[in-house]
Amino acid sequence: MTRSRLVHKAAGPVPQWLPAPPDPDDAPAATLGALPGYSGPPADPGLRVRRDHRELTAADWEVFLGAIDVLAADPAPAADAPACYEDFVLSHHRALATPPGLNWGVHAARRGDGRNFLPWHRRLLATFEQRLAEVGGDATFALPYWNWAEDPELPKALTEPSDLADWGIERLCGSAGGELPGPGPVVAALEVTTGFLDFSQALEKGPYNAVHQWVGGTFATPFAPADPLFWLHHAFVDRLWAQWSAGPGAGIAPARPEEEFHPHTGDLPRTNLRCAVLSGTVGDVLDTAALGYTYA
Repeated sequence: MTRSRLVHKAAGPVPQWLPAPPDPDDAPAATLGALPGYSGPPADPGLRVRRDHRELTAADWEVFLGAIDVLAADPAPAADAPACYEDFVLSHHRALATPPGLNWGVHAARRGDGRNFLPWHRRLLATFEQRLAEVGGDATFALPYWNWAEDPELPKALTEPSDLADWGIERLCGSAGGELPGPGPVVAALEVTTGFLDFSQALEKGPYNAVHQWVGGTFATPFAPADPLFWLHHAFVDRLWAQWSAGPGAGIAPARPEEEFHPHTGDLPRTNLRCAVLSGTVGDVLDTAALGYTYA
């Protein structure tokens, strides 16, 4: 079937925004041979459960991809309409490729410190998940995640060449160099206890960036959410944060819980965005159960 294009703006050449990935020879060896078992908010009948993509059935994938198609179908909805797919892509682009966005702390790249890397993306994913549930008519819908540290194969349902062409994205998958990180650097990040920013940067500057670089293409630009793989990648990173918060990082919180997320509704007059997909503060997203989901 024909998929919807996931970003419609003509952006011209877009430089990659990530620093070079770390040398894999410098990565610490996994102390456990694999990632430790997940520990985080317990399963609850009232929570949506984000699962490893390998647990999804063909029907589950069709719900996920079908909801994306619906969300992306109209590139220019009415000004007062709910968020469409492009709103998420352009919000991420603005956070990474505009002078105001670089002050929001979304990534530790260029002059950003990455202080809001984890909470900003958690809010973005939660809003995106909610929109997919709305357009798909399934209140229990939850994003899947890709555990690239233990499963280096791309999710097969997201590799159909015709889908990539329809979505308007490209991937290089290692042809530009680098490799996917294994458990080692992830285990090392999960053992950080010196502060929230230290943990966040250990994830972002190490294994997280390496995945973006290895996939390459659209995935290594500010338009990365145009590739549906983005949501599975960030769901796994968010899962690691939840695990760390319930273990070694218990009680270690971001330094500015009162900081507002941008771009929010008040920013719209100063942007070319049609709809704000972020709201609230860093302190609002510290508990996944309060946001209505957990992980398997």
